[in-house]
Amino acid sequence: MLAVILLAAASAEAATPWPQLQEEIFALLNSSTHRYSEAMGSYALQSAFVGSQGTVVASAGYNNLYPTVLQPLPSQAGDGFLVGSATKMTTSAAIMRLVEAGTLRLDDELAGIVDGYIYERNKTTLSQLWHGDARIDAVTVRQLLSMTSGIVDFDSYDLRVYQELVAPQYDITPYDIIHVVNKTFEFSPGAGAAYSSTNYVLLGFVLAAKANATDWDTYDQAAVLPRRPGSLYANSTFAVHGTLSSYNTPGWAISHGYPARLNKSDLLWNVSATSGWTCGNFLTSASDMAQFTYDFLGPEHLVVSPATQRELVSDMRQLHNLDSLYYGLGVMAFSSPNSTSGWLIGHGGDTYGFISVSAFNMNYSYALTVTTNVESQVDPYTLFFTLVGNLSVLLTPH
Repeated sequence: MLAVILLAAASAEAATPWPQLQEEIFALLNSSTHRYSEAMGSYALQSAFVGSQGTVVASAGYNNLYPTVLQPLPSQAGDGFLVGSATKMTTSAAIMRLVEAGTLRLDDELAGIVDGYIYERNKTTLSQLWHGDARIDAVTVRQLLSMTSGIVDFDSYDLRVYQELVAPQYDITPYDIIHVVNKTFEFSPGAGAAYSSTNYVLLGFVLAAKANATDWDTYDQAAVLPRRPGSLYANSTFAVHGTLSSYNTPGWAISHGYPARLNKSDLLWNVSATSGWTCGNFLTSASDMAQFTYDFLGPEHLVVSPATQRELVSDMRQLHNLDSLYYGLGVMAFSSPNSTSGWLIGHGGDTYGFISVSAFNMNYSYALTVTTNVESQVDPYTLFFTLVGNLSVLLTPH
């Protein structure tokens, strides 16, 4: 069904000549993005559209709205944002490429892959960490990808307070996470579906072990980004060590993050950007995030095959702890397949002062990303779905 949707949608974008369509899309994104940024207090807000013929980006607001020293810097296309859990799409893509290569199976058990790797570097095993609970030995790669393992989420309020207030510059490692996470299963593996970022930290160990990486922080997460000509993916990195501010350079501005509990604070400029490693550390621009979403889920198949794209959405489960969203293998469904505005498959992110959402529209064959540097004020999802509705009107042949 996925391939049919993509083929049927391919002509929708081409119905209007691209130069005219590009102007119309920019006018839509620009006016809406500025309006929403002003409503949310002029925090940085970006929206990016990627289709088969090109990219359109709109920026509004300021990267450092309440600085301690710097002058306010207007948000511009290419600026970096932590996209948080949208990182999970890159981790899913890397896992699925191993499956395509025949070096990993979705139903392989986690412990058999990572126990030796973790023990060699941290002198422990999953069974020891989970206090001998045999269920940890039964968890499979598929269950981690699909949020059906029953493993509890490490990303708690207490952990965020520790990271933001107690030790903001400390890089919380994946070893820290697997040691401190609650070891009580929410349900037995495969018996339910609940969102948990711990699943994607464990998948990071799968990737590092399969790559024979010296340690977690030497695994090359960027290897999953497809090679494209020009400057595509030039505004992207995976933060392993260092604060948000350490990634800011004269050539690449990084947006400051403002968490919901703080008001007009600059605290998160000097917080660690590691953000859970393979579950949340993609530091990228809105346009690069939209480009990866298009490359991963779109019709050019630059990251995974059409068969793998179908596998990602073939058995989506309803998450009982995340607004009843349906989840596949590293992707969320933001709408149903029969939605008049299109079936939206992608991922959201909410982390340490940033919110993002990025999805591919299966019916209209484009990717859309909205990202901001504040966790309060106006929900960027409102802008996202407003743009989706308006884009369906623009892209429908009349």
